[in-house]
Amino acid sequence: MVMRPLPSLLTITCAALLLLCVTAPVVTAQSTSEDASILVEYEWRHEHATWHFANDSSFNTDVLVPHTYEQQYASSGHWLTAAARYAVSGTAMDTTVSFTPGRTIGASDIDTFFNPDGDVIRYGTDGQAGWHAWRIEHLVTGRIHSLQLRAGYRYRRDWHTFYPADIFTIHTNPPSTSLTPTTDREFTTTDLHQLPIRATLTRAATPSWQSEITAEYTPFIWARLTTELPDKYRDAITSDAKGFGAGAEIRFVRRYGVPLVLGATASRSWSYASSRNVSNTEVGVMAGVEFVLHKK
Repeated sequence: MVMRPLPSLLTITCAALLLLCVTAPVVTAQSTSEDASILVEYEWRHEHATWHFANDSSFNTDVLVPHTYEQQYASSGHWLTAAARYAVSGTAMDTTVSFTPGRTIGASDIDTFFNPDGDVIRYGTDGQAGWHAWRIEHLVTGRIHSLQLRAGYRYRRDWHTFYPADIFTIHTNPPSTSLTPTTDREFTTTDLHQLPIRATLTRAATPSWQSEITAEYTPFIWARLTTELPDKYRDAITSDAKGFGAGAEIRFVRRYGVPLVLGATASRSWSYASSRNVSNTEVGVMAGVEFVLHKK
């Protein structure tokens, strides 16, 4: 199976720099008005990710037949975040690092074969996996009047270790279902490279709280799925996809007393090609404390 290689980190970095150069005249406007601060935050997030790819393969046939393979991950987990807001040479920036402790999530890996005799065969596992992940984001920040604009780069990596499960084989012609116990090991990693653009509107909600409503559009997402089956194959299997995403977030920031931050977020991603499709749906709620280090 030959897959097109993922663009190198150098290519992605150059694209990010080009995006920042294009948006710099707007994004850096009035950037020195931002406060320097550190945010420590807890987030509960539910996610459902689907990785779907199509290529020709075979199942008990002498010729290659249409075939798809799909992995799905459903997780509800705790994320811990540390974010810093600061200025470099008069330009405001945000850097955020997040990670989630290891936990067990729902995971499936299913192949589907469309044989010439009309038999559709589904073969794979649908069980659980151990999972942990981390992400990092760096944004250049500025303002136009009351609208805050940010653009930058985000990277995320997830690790999955599939637990032993029965392999099912389902035929449609003639109909049949069988289960085979297996202890074969399976490990997967997923990598996401994103170039997000954000616009945030800040308003006073009450005398003590202000609201921050953010819309995000991510026109460029490079994604890679790496599957390791060391008991079957010597080499890892890599599959790449390109896509885009959008999201929204609302936060309430306490301006007096304890500097609390409360919020909710939702996002969705899509792929440009159905044969190389990665889609991810996320919803979350968060609570944190933001410490202002230096106020302009």
